[in-house]
Amino acid sequence: MSARPFLLALAAVGLVGAAVYPLLTRKEPTAAAQSSAAAALPTVRTALIETRPMQRTVRLTGTLKSGSQANLSPKQGGKVVAVLVQEGQTVRRGQELVRLDNADAQRQAEQARAGVAAAKANLEKARTGTGLRRVDVEQRVSQAQRGVEQAKLQLEKAEAGGRLQRKATQADVQRAQAGVDAARSALAKAKKGARPEERKQALLGVTQAERGVATARKNLDDVEFLYAKGGVPRIQLDQAREGHQKALDGLTQAKTQLELLDAGASAEDLAAAEAQVRSAEAGLAAAKASAGRDEVDRADIAAAQSQVRQAEDGLRSAQASRAELELSSSDVQAAQAAYQQAVAAFRLASQQLESAGIVSPIEGVVTSVTTHVGEMAGPGMPLVTLVGTSGAYLEAAAPASVVRDLRPGQTVTVTIDTRRGTKFTGSVRSVGTVAGPDGRSFPVRIDLSTAAGELQPGTAAQGEVLVESFPQAATIPLEALRSEGERTLVWVVRNDRIVEVPVESGVQERSRMMIRGDVRAGEQVVLTTTPGVHPGDQVRVER
Repeated sequence: MSARPFLLALAAVGLVGAAVYPLLTRKEPTAAAQSSAAAALPTVRTALIETRPMQRTVRLTGTLKSGSQANLSPKQGGKVVAVLVQEGQTVRRGQELVRLDNADAQRQAEQARAGVAAAKANLEKARTGTGLRRVDVEQRVSQAQRGVEQAKLQLEKAEAGGRLQRKATQADVQRAQAGVDAARSALAKAKKGARPEERKQALLGVTQAERGVATARKNLDDVEFLYAKGGVPRIQLDQAREGHQKALDGLTQAKTQLELLDAGASAEDLAAAEAQVRSAEAGLAAAKASAGRDEVDRADIAAAQSQVRQAEDGLRSAQASRAELELSSSDVQAAQAAYQQAVAAFRLASQQLESAGIVSPIEGVVTSVTTHVGEMAGPGMPLVTLVGTSGAYLEAAAPASVVRDLRPGQTVTVTIDTRRGTKFTGSVRSVGTVAGPDGRSFPVRIDLSTAAGELQPGTAAQGEVLVESFPQAATIPLEALRSEGERTLVWVVRNDRIVEVPVESGVQERSRMMIRGDVRAGEQVVLTTTPGVHPGDQVRVER
């Protein structure tokens, strides 16, 4: 073995021995020594981080306003005879405040009331008269229409009778002419003696006479039927009967002529034939005379036509009365207009009578009375000023920094300088979007649920608006916050050493501040320290 390795081993053993010896020979510090070392550490005063409910609110300042205000003045001038209220008095809606002399207005109202009664009576009279005239006119029109119908029916009957009469008269003349011709022929034949053609002619005369009798019988039956119905006069019935009898006579003559031809003519036969001729000629003359009676029928028809024209004239006259009735209706309209005018005049007079006094249009408080008994008050002259007792609100100004936190409907707690200790509840009605005259605040209206009568408009007031709630917020005393440039910090004691923790401050409530950061409830935050302490230093918490 060489000397070098041996020396190296000996040196290593020496070094290990030198290192181990102090450890083997070291003694533990005593309790007294430890207490002395702790007392030498810097001390800090701390507070616990606590969780509690926190609320973020916005405080606003403003002035109380009334929702309504009224400056009352008379509509009609007059002398003040009574002042019934005084400043500061609470009044109800409709309560009389000031009374003016209303004698003239009273007289005008009475005259207007009388005018309404008179106009109403005239209107009723016009309506009644028009109704009666309408009934009378309609009755006249109805009667005239029936008269026209009856006259036209009589005309139709007269025309039908005339047609039948003319037809019968023409047949009578024809039959009479045939009888004359037959009688003359028979006389001539009796004088000359009968020839075969004469006997044939006599037979033809008998046949024609028989047809004449049948025609006359038919005409008589028609006339009798019309007469029974009232369609023809008695004279036409007599004429028809006469025509029938003549037809029978003509038939008798024709048969007699035929018998004469068959028996041959004698002196007596010739005389008889001559008598037959005379009789036939007389019958023809009578038939022609009867034809002249058509003038009577035409006169009857003309008379019936005249009756129709008269009836139609009466109908037109009755219908024209309807136009007069329209004029009567215009009279009713005029009476209606007069009545409405009278009612309007009465209403105006009543309003003027009511305006002779000043009454309160709202519930409120009298703030000023500017008149006295005996003074003259002109129209539009302010006599009493009222402030309404409903609709009170707070007119406040919100800084631009908090406007974004406000919105309609938020609950507001209002305190008033003159009512300290009393809180009123309200709600945000509106938040202005245009800055006020100062350019830094925005108008906010807060409606109050309390009647304005309990408040004094113009009084300064403050409103606190709840904008955010934190049920479990970490909070520390204000003095625990530290600033380093733009940073907000707290010192937290962890394992007896100071740890610097950045935090974000939030809602402040009295002496405590809500924070957000890497902290926990129950940890200790440093309030104060002895000089020279820095984060990371070991410290002693002051008990």
